[in-house]
Amino acid sequence: MKIRVELVDILIEVSPAIYSDYVVQEKGQSVLYVQMLKALYGKMVSSLLYYKKLSKDIVSIGLTHLAWAILSMHIHLFSYWNVG
Repeated sequence: MKIRVELVDILIEVSPAIYSDYVVQEKGQSVLYVQMLKALYGKMVSSLLYYKKLSKDIVSIGLTHLAWAILSMHIHLFSYWNVG
């Protein structure tokens, strides 16, 4: 996995002794290559696929895209406020 530009700069600022040896320059930008211990990318893709399927199902029962967007925003806000 590639970590680019801003995040690399933050990591170097926080802990230069650990990260600065591993940063490379590609096309004038700082890049840090890391090996993932878990399948983070697969989790992101599965979440996106679930969201797309749910969106299609909601629209198929008659809700418009605007109504689904508003409902989605409320769900996101509700989950944000109820964390912890």
